[in-house]
Amino acid sequence: MPYAAPIADMRFALEACADFWSLRQRFPDLDEDTLAAILEGAGALAGETLAPLNRSGDQAGVTLKEGVVTAAPGFQEAYN
Repeated sequence: MPYAAPIADMRFALEACADFWSLRQRFPDLDEDTLAAILEGAGALAGETLAPLNRSGDQAGVTLKEGVVTAAPGFQEAYN
């Protein structure tokens, strides 16, 4: 089953629980449409790019050698 980001839940958490709009004076150009676009974009990234890596990431894991962390294949590219 493909991952579908809970956009409505994330928006509720930001607006109702975290009182997100009280920060509006710090971000005067941020309006409701922009917030929706940001959440939808993050949801698309999670569903289309990150979620498919979960199984291979769990199987390969990460390594820490001499202070250097190496992620499972695909993760570095996904975040670039």
